[in-house]
Parts: sequence; structure tokens; C-alpha cells
Amino acid sequence: MIGSRWTIAATVLSGLAVGALVPGAALAQAGQEQWLRYRTGDDVERIVGRMPGQTVKLTSTRPDGVALPKLAATDPLFGLWQTPAVKSGGLWMALVRSRAGGPYDLLYVDTNADGSLADQQLQNSQFPPVKLLLPGSDGPTANHLGVKVQICGGQGQAVTSAACWYEGNIAVNGQATRCILADANANGVFNDASKDSEQADRIRLLDLATPFAVGRAGKFIQVGGKLHSLTVAPDGACLEIASTTSAEFVRVRVPKSVSRLSVAGGNGLLLVEPADGPVQIPPDSYRLNHWEACRKDAAGFEWRIIANALDPRDTDIELASSSAATLDIGEPLVSRCDHSATGPTHVFSNPCIRGRRNETIIVTRQGQQPPPPTVMGANADKTYEKRFSFEYG
Repeated sequence: MIGSRWTIAATVLSGLAVGALVPGAALAQAGQEQWLRYRTGDDVERIVGRMPGQTVKLTSTRPDGVALPKLAATDPLFGLWQTPAVKSGGLWMALVRSRAGGPYDLLYVDTNADGSLADQQLQNSQFPPVKLLLPGSDGPTANHLGVKVQICGGQGQAVTSAACWYEGNIAVNGQATRCILADANANGVFNDASKDSEQADRIRLLDLATPFAVGRAGKFIQVGGKLHSLTVAPDGACLEIASTTSAEFVRVRVPKSVSRLSVAGGNGLLLVEPADGPVQIPPDSYRLNHWEACRKDAAGFEWRIIANALDPRDTDIELASSSAATLDIGEPLVSRCDHSATGPTHVFSNPCIRGRRNETIIVTRQGQQPPPPTVMGANADKTYEKRFSFEYG
């Protein structure tokens, strides 16, 4: 058993892959495993961006079939940290008090993944992330996990976060680049692909002329504006990037005003820049991540729209194999605001703009925030008509 310690303390990422979705050129290391070095620390978000982690529900119900140590406290709490790295689907933890009526500050964790808490050491309340040994194809694999415990009224949860990542130099298109892999959903593996950004792991390439900052794990990755296949080992220790000599695409029609858009799914996070005519995207079940549009007014000032998905139910997209599709995005946009009335007094607040799929809309004028919006008030016969301006802040 490996003794480990936890820190009980308070502990937006959307990266965009850009470029046309076309097959990539031959790679110097195409199809070969490229190995990365395991790193640990509590600053993963500084390196990669926001990491949603995993929330573990804590309950007083003792887990069936799990051997427990002798617990001095009469009211311990238990939780299951979910991970596909073990056959049972998760590792148990037990949270107890160091003194009656005090805070929950002591923890047992199944650090050696043997399905038992009886052989675990009692932890203290002040220590770094816990070290886990998870089963792997070549033997146990180290993994570090941070935690923030929240207790209220006898109920609680443990918000876990990855305290480790993989990093190293790899070759892409014959060029050396620094690669970082991160377990964004903190479930012990590094190759989760999903249209849900909260469940997709992250990959970042540095020192390379790639048109994306932070991408997501998936079947493909865009490098140099071209599409390549991506294979990430579950434990994150190595990956393969290979050229895609042929790929099946769906022809997707978008409004002419849309200058770029990104979608996410099992294929990864993909961004395309429409020119004249439909764009081409590999078939998959996607979630619209964002779209942009740009135009100039009569005075020559540039107005730019950036639309970000708000509700996943409004932005899921099915692109079936060998078919054409039309993506219902772009204008018209709808202006909204909240209204309340008390007697003769009317209050308008929280103005916003929404897209066709209820996307949140950000508008800039020459790269700057435009003047505040206005609202017009009038009665039925137009004997009263007045325009009011909102204020920022």
C-alpha cells in the first residue's frame, strides 16, 4: 500500500482547432508511438486551462462488499471516485472526523486499487494530492488526484481534480513540438473523447505553428491546418499522430455570413473556416461549440459576432455518413431583456442577444465593446414614445 496525503482546501477552457479539414501531409513519425513524461503538481490549470474535474457524492451509507478499517467516528461518509482504469468502475474513499463534532478532516482512500479500505493508512488534514496506483496493461500506473471537500448538513461531496499530466517533445510533420496531455474530467485516464467539454480530455501542442491553443482528445487533431489521426494511450504515457490520406466527409452548408465555426465530438474539437460553398466535416455526433460572423457598416466600421453555445440541447448536431446537411446558425439574432413593473414604474435589465440555437452572442465594433443598447418605450397610440439607454456595469 502506498501512503498518500490529501489537501482539503479550495482548489474557461475552450480551445479551438482551426484550419480546413483536409488530409494531412506525410509525417516523419507517422503511426509511431511517441512517449511523454509523467508530471505532477497542483498547477495543471495554469498550464492547460480550466479543468472541470469530477464531483464525488458523499453519503453515510456504507458500501457493500468493501472491507473497512476500524473507524473511531460514528458518522463517516463514503464516496466512489469513478474511473474506467479499474474493473469495478471506481475507488472508494471514507471521510471521518478527527474529533466528535469537528469538521470532516481525515480520509481513507483505496490508493492501491484492491477494492479494500481496511489496508489503508489514515490521512491527516494537511497534505498534498493523493498518489494512486491504477491497473495498466504493463502493470500499475501512477496517478495523482487533488480534492476539495464540501460538507453541509450531514451531506457532502468531494470535488476531485487532476494533479498530474503528461508532457514531452514529439515530432509532427518532421517538426519538434512540446505536447501536453491532461485528464480534464479527473477520472484516471487521458483519452476521453466527448462532445461534452466537461468530459473531454485536453491536448496542447506548443512551439508549433498550429492554429489551435488547446484541443480535445478524439479521433482527429488539426495540425498546420490539416486533419491528422490521433491515438492517445489511456494512461497518457504515449500517443500516435498519423497522416490521414483519405477520409469520409459530410458536406455541410452554412450561411454566407458565417466566417468560422467549431464543433466537438468523438472526432475531437474541429474548427473550419467556410469559403465559398459548403464546408466538409467528418461524420459524427457533434455539439456546436461556437461560430463567428463579420461585416462592415455604412461608415466602414467592422462589426464582429462571436456566438457561444449555451444549452447543449439546442446545439447537438448529427452529421450522418455520406450525406449533406444544413447547419441552422447565423442571423437573425434576437435582443432580449428582463422586465418588471411596480405600479407605474417599469424596470428593464440584463439586456442580451441570442442566436437561433439560443447561443450567447458577443458583439464588438472595431474590436471594442460597442455603445450600450437602448430600449424604446411607447403606448398604443404613440402619444408617449421615448428611448432609454442601458448602462454597462
